[in-house]
Amino acid sequence: MKSMIKFAVAGGVAVQAASPVAKVIELINELKVKVEKDLAAEAKAMEEYSTFCDDEQTAKGFAITTASDDIEGYKAVIEETTGLVQKFGASIEAAGSEIASKTSELKSATSVRTNGTATSRPPRRSWWRPSTRCRAP
Repeated sequence: MKSMIKFAVAGGVAVQAASPVAKVIELINELKVKVEKDLAAEAKAMEEYSTFCDDEQTAKGFAITTASDDIEGYKAVIEETTGLVQKFGASIEAAGSEIASKTSELKSATSVRTNGTATSRPPRRSWWRPSTRCRAP
């Protein structure tokens, strides 16, 4: 019987089971082959997944680096435009005060003109007066 078991284990040939032990050994060998195939498939899947993870990590790192560079550029633009806003705000304030002073000058000149206080000017005379001297014969 030991020789039959050795033959079944060593040869891997299906033996007409004369004993339950030989059948158990045959099933164990079949399961061993199946497990080895499953392990090989799992190893291949794990290798593919590992490659995918490495690729994703590289892509995410590149995206982070690019986004960081973009953020720095945007910060520089924000600082520059903040300075321009302050500069133009000061220009607007200066123009506003100049407009206010010119408006007050205009009001005072208008009031002087309407009140007649500026009588030092001679009355306006016409440049053209009809003349009787220059008649044609």
